[in-house]
Amino acid sequence: DFIDAIKREQGSYEKFAAHIGISKDTLYAITREHRWVSDDKYILVAEVCKCNPEDLHPRDVPRPKHRRR
Repeated sequence: DFIDAIKREQGSYEKFAAHIGISKDTLYAITREHRWVSDDKYILVAEVCKCNPEDLHPRDVPRPKHRRR
């Protein structure tokens, strides 16, 4: 809800992400929670939305494991 309110002001996810300095894919991942995103990205988005990072998501997406070569 926080992101959608700001997105309406910016016009699109692409413009909103560019304003923050992240990729639109990262912004989609935060809103849809389909992949892990680092905490610093959540902090950036929360600062622009004027909310806490905890308000944006429940953080149910686990961090990916590193693959061995």
